[in-house]
Amino acid sequence: MSAVALQSATRAHEVGSHAAIDLEKLPVEKVLAQLAVKPEQGLSSAEARQRLAKYGPNALVEKEVSLLRKIVGHFTGPNAYMIETAAIVSAIIGHWDDFAIIAALLFFNAGLEFWQDRKASNALAALRKGLAPEATVMRDGKWQTVAAATLVATTLTNLACRLAPL
Repeated sequence: MSAVALQSATRAHEVGSHAAIDLEKLPVEKVLAQLAVKPEQGLSSAEARQRLAKYGPNALVEKEVSLLRKIVGHFTGPNAYMIETAAIVSAIIGHWDDFAIIAALLFFNAGLEFWQDRKASNALAALRKGLAPEATVMRDGKWQTVAAATLVATTLTNLACRLAPL
């Protein structure tokens, strides 16, 4: 038989007496009873749609930042302001050699930060590709494959361990 797991809710649920209950610390059977879910039936499609509307999709919302904003972001902040001030003061007092060195280091630092940020973003994108886009769930008394974003609190899922070769 497949392992059955309870998807942990990200928000505290209120039941009966309207007191918040820490569902993560309760045994699965008690959580199912508290939230009125039958393990042999799972959620009904209607209940899943209702919970999806109430709690939102099971997905991380990504905010896209423009390239210009990313670049400008590397020239803002306390350290960048201090270096920029030193460059301006060097220019005002006519120390052009110092200004050139400070400005070069400022641009080098911003370029390095941009490159590291790009590498980190690419690594996260690769990890996201590996996430399961679908899940096998118990809905209306039978196992179904649904989009992972439609998983809601108390969805019974079929967990399978798949090992990838190294």
